[in-house]
Amino acid sequence: MSLPATTLQDVLAFAEAIYENPGAAPAILERVSLARRHQKHFGSPHPVFGDGTLSSAARLLRRASCRKLGFDDPKFCRAVAQACSAWAAASCAEHLSSKTKKETTDG
Repeated sequence: MSLPATTLQDVLAFAEAIYENPGAAPAILERVSLARRHQKHFGSPHPVFGDGTLSSAARLLRRASCRKLGFDDPKFCRAVAQACSAWAAASCAEHLSSKTKKETTDG
């Protein structure tokens, strides 16, 4: 079973959650990890954290805002940069971990 791909909308949802809740990135990434493990094990979305996407993991922390966030807002730009950086680091760590596990089982 393949896990959902990360989209620009996922990263922007992650950034919106960070914008509203500075410092929330580690908790959101943990929710993604939990949801993905649940999805792999049970074949269904996690009952609280969703399908393993950033959007579903971040949705609990995002407020329904009347105003649209834009790149003319420096705080939102910083949130997008933080979201990209955190996701890249988490993705690299996940990739290295899976590669190490594969080498261990193959070797």
